[in-house]
Amino acid sequence: MKRTTIAALCAIFMLSGALQARQKITIGTIVYDLNDIDRSFKQLHDNGFTSCEINYSRSKCTPELAKQIRTASAKYNIPVTTVVGVPGSNCRWNFTEGPSTIGLVPAEERDEKVQEYHEMIEFCVQCGSPAMHSHFGFIPEDCASRQYKDFVKVMRDLGNYAKKRGIMIYFETGQETPITLIRAIKDIGTGNLFINCDLANLLMYGKSNSLDAVRLFGPLVKEFHAKDGRYPDPEDPYHLGSEVPIPTGDVDFPAVMAELKKNGFSGGVTIECELSGDNVEYLAKTRQYLQDLFDNAGENGEAPVNTLTKAEMEEGWELLWDGKTTDGWRSARSESFPAKGWTIKDGILTVQKADGAEAGGGGDIITVRKYSNFILTAEFLLTDGANSGIKYFVNPDINDSGAGASSIGCEFQILDDERHPDAKLGVKGNRKLGSLYDLIPAPADKPYKKGVFNKATIIVRGNHVEHWLNGVKLLEYERNTQEWNALVAYSKYKDWVNFGNQVSGHILLQDHGDQVSYRNIKIKELK
Repeated sequence: MKRTTIAALCAIFMLSGALQARQKITIGTIVYDLNDIDRSFKQLHDNGFTSCEINYSRSKCTPELAKQIRTASAKYNIPVTTVVGVPGSNCRWNFTEGPSTIGLVPAEERDEKVQEYHEMIEFCVQCGSPAMHSHFGFIPEDCASRQYKDFVKVMRDLGNYAKKRGIMIYFETGQETPITLIRAIKDIGTGNLFINCDLANLLMYGKSNSLDAVRLFGPLVKEFHAKDGRYPDPEDPYHLGSEVPIPTGDVDFPAVMAELKKNGFSGGVTIECELSGDNVEYLAKTRQYLQDLFDNAGENGEAPVNTLTKAEMEEGWELLWDGKTTDGWRSARSESFPAKGWTIKDGILTVQKADGAEAGGGGDIITVRKYSNFILTAEFLLTDGANSGIKYFVNPDINDSGAGASSIGCEFQILDDERHPDAKLGVKGNRKLGSLYDLIPAPADKPYKKGVFNKATIIVRGNHVEHWLNGVKLLEYERNTQEWNALVAYSKYKDWVNFGNQVSGHILLQDHGDQVSYRNIKIKELK
């Protein structure tokens, strides 16, 4: 939690666009510019922030400033979640000097720091903030040591002082393991000590995986600092790991935000940026990224939709659909996306019900790009009696049956087997859900779950193709073989020359005139 530059702070206020916090979470930033509080809060409000922290400055944080903060907070409906500061004239942010210079663990300057913490607590009372938070030092692992006992005593005195004033104290994470911090809070025992969880610090100090720490801390966490980082370099064990832009570091933000939603988190998530340079664009994207993660996470902690985890990004996965726009997709019959028949809402892409006929509404949509070797995953939700499909190796130009006809390609059938009549057609069930449509049937005991999103997976490695449903393989086959060509010859595709043998093709979502929804459409191209 080192001080960000004035330039970076100003950049925060220059962000454009709106960010609306929903449910119980707020997203804010740290206010460093205390010279014109009304202007600062207005800029926060105008740019969509819904909370803030105040960076404590001993020379500027007067009763008059506190009054101005109270007025601006009420005027713009932006609560001050904490007052943050790290007293001390010689704080060193590394492993060699930090333990002896930061917080209340070292005896040097302890009395002066305690006095400033008292002043911070009084300022919280004056400005209406419920808490102050700080790095209180590298808490010793040895709870029997004199240093640990002295630290517990001085923190107990400080905690009781804050408690009498109705103020909470938050420990900034990172300089000790999660269990060490939990133990210290328990030993201090004043009942008003909680945690501001800096996700990047946990990594940068090499103390914990951030998601594991969130789960260990549980309800002790009242505030989060949104920052990304990497573990310390083993070749340089004297310095902290580095901060990097969200989400390029080792913090698994999709999993963390899902965990917050699962636990009903009701505090503030504060963007803290200590990166140098012009951060306007980065901060704008970051705040929307965080809000989208929280909004799209399941109520029970399921991963946010239409996002990539850290592991997926490292493995080469890409979003085939971004969850918000039509980018990367077009009509199978024109260069633009259909003007009707398809809707995008709350991270879900839906083909609307029409007359139940092929291309009965807006028509099929295909990827702008062609793909050869890949793993494709997509979650789909069927309405009663619905029919659709995911096709691959699609050439939209080879079907000359008219503008209303569906484009041709190998198809992972998406179908309500119980209610749609197509399930009774074909040969041995080869038009049922998960089948290679009209060619190879899926097993009858496939793991389909009615009324919820199910996950389809298509794997193409050269001529070898597999269909999977909810993690279970349904079928596999080889293209460009005599057996394949014979199979095609006895299907509806017999009149299309070289069907299914193309080197590459588009990926298609079918409009069959029934309402079917898609989300989490991802692809990993294989070499």
